[in-house]
Amino acid sequence: MISSRVSALALFATLSAFATVPSGVSTGTTTSRSLLVGITTGAGEDLVSEVATIDPTDGTTTKVGSLVLPKGHGRTQSQDLVWSADGKQLLVAQLRFGEKGNEATSWIDWVSPSKLEVVRSGTKVDGVIDSLCWDGQGRLLATHARTRPMKLVTIDTETGALTELATLDEKLWIRSLAWRTSGSELWALHMRASEKDSDLLMRLSPTTGAALYTVKLELGEIATSLVIDVDGNFLVAGDKDGLFRVDVATGKSRRLPKATGVRFTGLVTGR
Repeated sequence: MISSRVSALALFATLSAFATVPSGVSTGTTTSRSLLVGITTGAGEDLVSEVATIDPTDGTTTKVGSLVLPKGHGRTQSQDLVWSADGKQLLVAQLRFGEKGNEATSWIDWVSPSKLEVVRSGTKVDGVIDSLCWDGQGRLLATHARTRPMKLVTIDTETGALTELATLDEKLWIRSLAWRTSGSELWALHMRASEKDSDLLMRLSPTTGAALYTVKLELGEIATSLVIDVDGNFLVAGDKDGLFRVDVATGKSRRLPKATGVRFTGLVTGR
């Protein structure tokens, strides 16, 4: 009897050792700064998004937990994420569709990186908020759209309210914005909407939204998110678990060795 009980306890201890315990996103170390942080489209009936860290050298992806949303949140899809200006919280662009399926409401959630809990929520607006990005002036940029053309906007980090800066080209559906410190450049990822369309990397004017440079991407899968890592490399996630390092001069890409295993809607460098 004692032997059986000891064996059972040993088995439980072994299983517990392999259990995944959500630990949140680590910050403040050399390792954490070298990784990327990504958010997924979400799964299950309520589309609760997962957060993961990604090694930009080979694509190794580690899930760290699911967002802990307020009770009664309904079907909520995370569009993108960015760090707060002080690096202490994650700002997540959230999207909820109405019962008819074509009515979208969006807002910004402030999320604790250690617990992945929503601390507070910003103003809800009609349409889709996406492509969060800090510019060189300390402004939080984003895209906003009810229909095309999309708008380039700033977000008030106290309230979540939007201010329009520019109207983008009507053909564009921007899924990511990224600020390149070198040259003070605003880069954007256009996700193709049809077989006749193409995924594009673009450099945009941060004041007018005009396209200053465009390069076509050939990834073999649909591009979903863009990030510029700490070394200045451009990385694009795809809808078939791929993470690609892209040469912005030519559009040529190299798929990293390891599949991510998830579909990322947003990527940001670690802190």
